[in-house]
Amino acid sequence: HRPLRGAAKQPGGGAGARPGIDRRRRFAHRSGQDTPRGAPGDVAGAERRCSAAPDAAPADVAVGDFADLRGQDRLKRALQIAAAGRHHALLFGPPGSGKTMAARRMPGILPPLSGRQALEVTRVHSVAGTLGAGASLIARPPFRMPHHSASLEGLIGGGRMQRPGEVSLAHGGVLFLDETPEFRTALLQALREPLESREVTVVRAGYSVRYPAGFQLICAANPCPCGNLGRDAAVCLCSPADVHRYWRRLGGALLDRIDVRVPVSPPRSEDLQAPASEGSARIASRVAEAVERQRHRYRAMGWERNAELPAGAVEIHCPLDTAGRTALREAVDKLGLSARAYHSIARVARTIADLERSDGVTVDHLLEAVHTAATATATCAGSRCESHGLPEARLEWLRRNPLHRLTPGRLPLRCCSSWVRWT
Repeated sequence: HRPLRGAAKQPGGGAGARPGIDRRRRFAHRSGQDTPRGAPGDVAGAERRCSAAPDAAPADVAVGDFADLRGQDRLKRALQIAAAGRHHALLFGPPGSGKTMAARRMPGILPPLSGRQALEVTRVHSVAGTLGAGASLIARPPFRMPHHSASLEGLIGGGRMQRPGEVSLAHGGVLFLDETPEFRTALLQALREPLESREVTVVRAGYSVRYPAGFQLICAANPCPCGNLGRDAAVCLCSPADVHRYWRRLGGALLDRIDVRVPVSPPRSEDLQAPASEGSARIASRVAEAVERQRHRYRAMGWERNAELPAGAVEIHCPLDTAGRTALREAVDKLGLSARAYHSIARVARTIADLERSDGVTVDHLLEAVHTAATATATCAGSRCESHGLPEARLEWLRRNPLHRLTPGRLPLRCCSSWVRWT
């Protein structure tokens, strides 16, 4: 492969030294085709358009404040942890519980992009044609929210012009998938490569284009197709098979890459009338401080955030004392967690320690990480439970149910599945 014509060379290196976008053409010596100026292949033009803008002009987007989110302290804390460590997160609960409202407020607590990140993000948006005339460098993390009817090309990238998809437009920011199980399975499974490699390669008609895709994934989902599973004063009309099919669309491979899993319940009436809680500004200050601690810790290792820690580095950078090791071992044994879940909990605990300005990981950090990464427990709704004597077939379904796997605290085995309340 050789670089496209027009790919600008930077001082001290060729086109490959340029961060952000790598556009190459296969069999260029055979095709004899050139890239027209202004087309997606014209990276040099994109760079000229970016370089003409002010160096650090903000690109703020109006977002809501976390103070508006009343009665959801656990949800706010979980998203604070996710933002600080750049952990992927899953929010699941009935409609109207505040999942989308909370996710839309994520940009308000994320730190600004670094100079290198701002240049990469601006280049991608310039190539995609989403920058307005005379636009400046994008200084704030982007927030992308594709509809569940999006095509594979729209989400991953490609098409006749090989444009970047939503995963690349969310580079350096957040990709929010509302109603995640409503997305086609093929789309969700296609996210695995960019989640792992933080880039995506689009190939079409002999051309190979590589775009950055270092996004933070936030998923939101109802507990079942009708949304009433676990809801007070409502009856779930979904069969066990319906719930199983609904959650199976996410797939174990995608769920394994999600560190933070939060069950969300609708706020109570007294919570809605309570005074506003902590706002985005104070949360953002703590997140920014935690991010700086991580950048300082990993400055010579090529990582920036705790979520990027490979398994081999977890033991080094997430040291546990004897009590912590014992607590984590007991959690893994009792909850039946995998090795991937073990490392996920350790990474989340490291982020919690950074938020608390702690150099070491304590038992308290670890227990909160187990509660955050392993989600919730569930209890019977009591007097409204239809049956406490379930047949063996029903018990077996509860053991294999995807919601059961999502909540290692275990769904109650002596409760009708239609009357489950998250606690």
